[in-house]
Amino acid sequence: MPRTIPPPPLPRSAEPPSDWPLPHGSALSLWVAVAAQPHAAPVVPVVADQACALEDELAFFANGVPVLHLTDGETLPHDRFNPHPRIVSQRIATLQRLPALQRGVLVVPVTALMQRIAPPAHLASGLCVATGDTLAPADGRRRLEMAGYVADPEALTEEARLRLEAFAAEEELGAGFALATHDLEIRGAGELLGEEQSGQIQAIGFGLYARLLERTVRALEADEEPDLGLGDDDHPVELHLPALIPDDYVPDVAARLSLYKRIASADDEDGLRALEVELVDRFGLLPGLTAQLFTLARLRLMARSLGIARLELHREGGVLDLGHGAMVDKAVLERLLQGQPEVYACAGDTRVAITLDLPEPQDVVRAAEQLLVRLGARRPQVDLR
Repeated sequence: MPRTIPPPPLPRSAEPPSDWPLPHGSALSLWVAVAAQPHAAPVVPVVADQACALEDELAFFANGVPVLHLTDGETLPHDRFNPHPRIVSQRIATLQRLPALQRGVLVVPVTALMQRIAPPAHLASGLCVATGDTLAPADGRRRLEMAGYVADPEALTEEARLRLEAFAAEEELGAGFALATHDLEIRGAGELLGEEQSGQIQAIGFGLYARLLERTVRALEADEEPDLGLGDDDHPVELHLPALIPDDYVPDVAARLSLYKRIASADDEDGLRALEVELVDRFGLLPGLTAQLFTLARLRLMARSLGIARLELHREGGVLDLGHGAMVDKAVLERLLQGQPEVYACAGDTRVAITLDLPEPQDVVRAAEQLLVRLGARRPQVDLR
């Protein structure tokens, strides 16, 4: 008949902790569970690693004996990043139950054992909040100081201070959106539009990316297959020039994002002109980078009027992709290729390679405008710059 090998004896209260040998497999969990069954006080196994695995195995072997796990924080107290919320929640739940634990198993990693915890009186009264309770920061600070904690102003970073101020300021309906906006302002928008995470955005431009993303979301919500083909409104113009709304011109992040979308979605010159007037009325004269954003939008409208798939220009030239639906007179295109072969050359069925020396940003803009006008687009009512 198979039999269970008894675990080593537990130490008595006056004896030092026992150093058990490490058996194979799940035998350690079985030993701890067998030892804890008749014991009238909590059993505290201190492990170097595999604390989570020990907790899971004890839950199987314990047969009704409570099993707690005092997780370590993964980070030092003054680290600039926080441990995972699940770990924090489990640690708080264990600390709250600890003063009332009469018997059972408390799994403690060595790293958690090295960190100081609050006295039992504070654990019993300071970790429970019921629905409808009012939190008094002064009372909480006083209880922490009585438990031996000291406020360290150096531990509160500028980012943490801004987050606390945002929480304190937002308490009305819609506070969730406002807090998300504050968070975006505090931590920044990351590299979504930068080089590291731009992905296909850089290849097709932010305006087209936003429209394709919106189209895909609508299709998925309607349980339809997304159409990622270029439509009549998807004619990007990429000049590799900085064009943006500076944060010192429009400080509010949500307002800037809304303006970006409205500019990218403008359907005609009247719509762009109305947006320009609105910005000047609300925020003052347009900065140079914002004026350039409107210039690119006007060039996009010119390309759309001709059905051009893509126009890309930079300091040394670029490429014109007519696509298969361009409304460009073939005679005009032939005169362009034959009249300036050193500048324009066929690079495929629908593509034209462009070789130009465009040292200044205004040269790039002027070259794009002149090319689109030569292909048949109407010149904008304002000077592009």
